[in-house]
Amino acid sequence: MPVGLFRHPPPLQQRLPSVVALASLGASFDATVTGVSALTAALTTAIPLVALIDPQSVFAAAITAPNPVVPTLGAAAAQVGRFGHRAQAVTRHVFAPLSLPGQMAADIAGQSAILASLTSVIAFGGTIAGQSAVAAALSAGSSFSGVIAAQSLLAAGLTTGGTYIGTRTGDVTLVAYWRLGESSGTTAADYLGAHPGTYVNAPLLAQTGALSNDADKAVDFSGASPGKYVTVAGLTMPATPTIEAWVNSSAWTDEGLIGQWTDTGGCMLYLNASGAVSLYVNATPLTTSVNSSWLSGYHYIVGTYDGTTGKIYVDGVLQASGALTGPIAPTGTFQIAKYGAGIHPFTGKVDEAAVSSSVRTAAQILTQFNAAGGSGTGAAATTYGPAWRANTKANIRIGDTNAQKSSVRFKAATTSTLVSFIATPRGGAGYSLGTGGIWRNTLQTDNGAGAPSGTILATQDYTPGIPSGGTFVRITFASPASLTQGNLYHLVIQNVDANPTVNWCSVNDTFIYGGVLSPRQPKYADADYARLTSVNGGAFAVAGQYGAVIDLTYANGTHQGNGYIGMIDTDTPVAGSVDYANITSTSFARERFVVSGGDKIVTGGEVFMRRTSGTANLHIELYATAGDTLIEQVSILATAVAISAPGGDNGGMTVVPFTFSASHTLTNGTSYYLRLSTTPGTTYSVSDVRKGTASSTGLAGGFNTTTYFGDGEAEYTTNSGGSWIRMYTGDGAFGSGPDWMCHFTLA
Repeated sequence: MPVGLFRHPPPLQQRLPSVVALASLGASFDATVTGVSALTAALTTAIPLVALIDPQSVFAAAITAPNPVVPTLGAAAAQVGRFGHRAQAVTRHVFAPLSLPGQMAADIAGQSAILASLTSVIAFGGTIAGQSAVAAALSAGSSFSGVIAAQSLLAAGLTTGGTYIGTRTGDVTLVAYWRLGESSGTTAADYLGAHPGTYVNAPLLAQTGALSNDADKAVDFSGASPGKYVTVAGLTMPATPTIEAWVNSSAWTDEGLIGQWTDTGGCMLYLNASGAVSLYVNATPLTTSVNSSWLSGYHYIVGTYDGTTGKIYVDGVLQASGALTGPIAPTGTFQIAKYGAGIHPFTGKVDEAAVSSSVRTAAQILTQFNAAGGSGTGAAATTYGPAWRANTKANIRIGDTNAQKSSVRFKAATTSTLVSFIATPRGGAGYSLGTGGIWRNTLQTDNGAGAPSGTILATQDYTPGIPSGGTFVRITFASPASLTQGNLYHLVIQNVDANPTVNWCSVNDTFIYGGVLSPRQPKYADADYARLTSVNGGAFAVAGQYGAVIDLTYANGTHQGNGYIGMIDTDTPVAGSVDYANITSTSFARERFVVSGGDKIVTGGEVFMRRTSGTANLHIELYATAGDTLIEQVSILATAVAISAPGGDNGGMTVVPFTFSASHTLTNGTSYYLRLSTTPGTTYSVSDVRKGTASSTGLAGGFNTTTYFGDGEAEYTTNSGGSWIRMYTGDGAFGSGPDWMCHFTLA
């Protein structure tokens, strides 16, 4: 294909093809056209172009700036700098101006059309069939992918940092999208142009927006009654909507975020003063659990309703799901940062608000969140319940004669600054020596192989002294570092005392006797959470029997880690037991809980326990607390549970999985319990793990409730369920007492 060459060899002269081509500045062009077709090409600045077009088609390409672009019949794969056009039927039209390294691939069939303008490292992929049309303008690092079927229309305009916009406008059922990026005026533009809104009572425009990869601004709606908000005339809430917005507010005041709702009906997202999110369909709300971390920084809040079930997502994670009563009966005016008459004025910023006429999937919502610059995984919880295993507590010496160092490996749960953590120094004979040394706590990146890299992000020294037994301290970084959600990091502790072999102190963890379990803890994937140690300067290795006890605290209020601090030890509410409960024909153990954070669909689970004697089956029973209603009983053969001596501070416990005959829905706000029982002549036992509450740690607030199971606690009966005893009082409130080591598996 020589530079500047134009070639047109139509095989059938009677098909009257028409070709117009302008090639300049060292460009090359090669075209084969058949049938009643037209090819128009304007090529400049050293661009090679190859086109193969078949009957009754139109291809128009304006291509500028150094860019190898090769349109080829049948070349559907998108490659950098390539355009592929596969035409399979008649009456087609393709128009594609491409500039600056771009990629585009389209399969087009039938009476279809595609219009695309791509600039600045763009990727486009589309499959189009039937009497369809696609119009897309993409620029500045955008990506677009669409699959479109007969008699459909997708219009997408993406500019400047358009990865988020491209993902948003890639929804063919998008009804309206308000970027809220205006710097002046009273109009809140709809990106699609159909439903512009009106700013009421002069909210503060051009504020810092939610998207880390886009300079577009947001609006601050803070103000006294009657509030500042957006009203959208003429827009009716769809029957099966997705409504969404980014919000940044430190003081929710029972306020509407987005929707069309009054006391007589409609649909909206609502921010409760308690720190929970509600999705209203008519008079019925679905509400998440309270999460104080949502009251700091921007968060992506989405509500969906399919005509039967409502779902709430925050930052790409499903937080609540449950039945809502439809159909939606919208009343009043569609509004942003307000509902109804605006009794409670909105406080804070809102950005990137949108409504669609269909339910977006969990995968789409997570993709949308990540397109804003996040790296979430959907935090798709696989368990519900305590989901922690332990036999006892155990220490790791920091220093001593083997110069031991320790690390907690963790995958950051959020993008925010890690400001502090709760540590667990352990003193006493065999646990410490001399002055206790000096702990240097360094926050490090991962080396790509699951170990600390040596690259230090933050450092904070701490002098543990010689604690009397196990203690708990909060260590705060003077110069904290910002972490990125989804990335692995390490909190490394080493002894920098001048004489670390004679001045040292231990850190305490939970511990499992015997071999390393897989997974080590049901609550976390092994790669995402682990205790590591290094001896005498050697490589860090996973200490698989240890369960790191830590509360990692972020500036945005998020907490992660493990708040189970060990066995109950000396707190003995049940006569004859220490930190375990015997299960016989008349003595039962149960984990009682009240579901929060939306409905939970459970398929089975596991219990960590032992058999003391006998050969009768173990019964694992799910009950609704109201009326002590049995939902299902699963019987486990005695041979599946190893025999060992009872007690908590020893080995011999077995992971006992169970599967229900059918999945069961645990309804949000409803009380249930998981009970263990057997028949005469056999004894089993279960042990409990203590939560790091304020009373058990001596710290104000203790470990955050998200680091343990705050929905329930362990109970025990010796009279066949006539009365139940809390295994430990905790801080008094239900949910602060210890848990049996069990959990459910989520569907």
